Amino acid sequence: MYKQVQNTTYGVFTLDNSETETLNDILELKLEDYKRSVYETFFNYDDSDGKSVSVRVDTNKSKTTQQVLDIVIPYFEKAGLVINPDNGYIDYYKYKYSSPDYKDNSYCVASMNEAYSNVHVCLLFTRKDENLKYGNINIYEDYPSFMESIGYEKQKKGTINTNTGSVIVLSGETLHKLQGCSGNGTLNYIQVVFYTEKRSGYRYDNDDDEE
Repeated sequence: MYKQVQNTTYGVFTLDNSETETLNDILELKLEDYKRSVYETFFNYDDSDGKSVSVRVDTNKSKTTQQVLDIVIPYFEKAGLVINPDNGYIDYYKYKYSSPDYKDNSYCVASMNEAYSNVHVCLLFTRKDENLKYGNINIYEDYPSFMESIGYEKQKKGTINTNTGSVIVLSGETLHKLQGCSGNGTLNYIQVVFYTEKRSGYRYDNDDDEE
């Protein structure tokens, strides 16, 4: 299914078991050799602060990247969003939580077009342990006001619940925020971002690796 809110579009779908297993295996492989940066080591980052690897997507794709795209592109199509499959990037994320206290380590309320114009995004949740609370996606009609952000006024938002296998496709204009989590468990997800066909020539720091 997909919905439109004002000028934004988002779709909510579900991976089948084989797709979930394939994507999570790829994610674990990508993060296998992850090393903390000097900055992360100095400030004593732990696993709840997240591990991530970014891969550039262009015309030269590795086998694993092509596997991800073969799964994700049909979901963009189901949501009615036009993308350029040869211009974008893939982010692989892993968070481990071990506290009953809520930890908000996700990005702020934003649309993808604020950072990268003419893009659409797909979030694929390859693992979300049952003991975790929150970790859902908030969709906003407008930016939260100051009074809303400090809790004095109710925010105009909806929530998309996520589980292992959830697929959330968002048009670039959609204001959203991925919640943090509390509890004991692991949250793995893959973020795939593509430019629309109107945009080309995007440069990214990490080119796709070859297996």
